[in-house]
Amino acid sequence: MILAAPLKLAAALVLAEGEPSKTAFYIVGAVFAAWAVTVSVLGLRSAEFPGTPARARLVMGISIVLALSAVSVAVATSGTPKKKSAAAGAAPASSHAGVTVVMKNIAFVPRTVTVHVGQKVEWINQDSTAHNVTAANGQTFQSPTFGLGGTFSYTPTAPGSIPYVCTIHPNMLATLIVKP
Repeated sequence: MILAAPLKLAAALVLAEGEPSKTAFYIVGAVFAAWAVTVSVLGLRSAEFPGTPARARLVMGISIVLALSAVSVAVATSGTPKKKSAAAGAAPASSHAGVTVVMKNIAFVPRTVTVHVGQKVEWINQDSTAHNVTAANGQTFQSPTFGLGGTFSYTPTAPGSIPYVCTIHPNMLATLIVKP
């Protein structure tokens, strides 16, 4: 089959290391855009383009294949990467594994999280704006300000309820509940 090699390449790009990759989307999109510009320029320069009905079918066929490739790669790369399972070599989850809080849309998600003493909490900034994490009372912790993709972690040492805030965005409040 003529498309076997390009389809294998696209599949390899899309599923690089078992996770969706945006690289394939950009490559297919760039090829499709280049093809569209080329066909447009040729069509504007020559009244006879594409010439014969066979050439017209070829141009239309290539355009359709590129458009479908762009759409299928976009769909394949739009999902959230899946975490590796224990069978794939990742450590099995324990009841005291770390907890992640995401900073997104100027909010902590989730707003309330419950952990045990000694259980690590990690904050990840997924906002385009900078944030920090500061305990309002109770146990003390304060992160530096960090931007998109930045992280901060804290491991509580005593039980209690710890309200915390992003001091840059005072309405960005949440609570960490620490159990023994």
